[in-house]
Amino acid sequence: MGQRFNDHRRREILNKINSYVEDYNYPPSIREISQMMNVVSSSTAATYVDRLINDGYLRKHNSRSRSLEITSKGKKMIGKDKNEATGLMIPMVGTVAAGQPITAEEEIEGYFPLPNNISYAPDELFMLKVQGNSMIDIGINDGDEIIVHRQTTAENGQIVVAMTEDNEATVKRFYREKSYIRLHPENATMDDLIYDQVTILGLVISLYRPVLV
Repeated sequence: MGQRFNDHRRREILNKINSYVEDYNYPPSIREISQMMNVVSSSTAATYVDRLINDGYLRKHNSRSRSLEITSKGKKMIGKDKNEATGLMIPMVGTVAAGQPITAEEEIEGYFPLPNNISYAPDELFMLKVQGNSMIDIGINDGDEIIVHRQTTAENGQIVVAMTEDNEATVKRFYREKSYIRLHPENATMDDLIYDQVTILGLVISLYRPVLV
């Protein structure tokens, strides 16, 4: 690899990884990087990735599959650091139940770059990690991270984060019936939740899956 692994090659690999993440919301595997780079051997792609990790352009969470992440240094190299530099970051505020409701405590745990295809301002949004399986029939799985638009109203059939009468938060499909609120789980094995009233915290508008297994 030697002399061929210069800044041009680094940018090429980082741009392809970034484009993949923007398209699929999760990072590529080594085999997919090999295909994107048109190299015959996956071991060559793995060597490229190792060099980028060692040089500080990528990081990898060893305990997770598909866990490559472009660092701030890497984003700066390919000109993708603008959202971070200008503060276009969505606050990540913990966990919300997709199952039985759990207590919601809004404490900022980190930030996520605002995706280019979302037109809302960052201060109108927040992110939550999903816990539970009540929304799996529409592809919201345990461990997924949802992007939520802050709002206090919802139309029937929309997917919301709602605070129940017991000050617990949950993600469900919302229905306002004549005399009650029905929160519908998208899981054929689970029953609807019925409340006299709930507080809408926001509307789920997007999903990020940090790990694909």
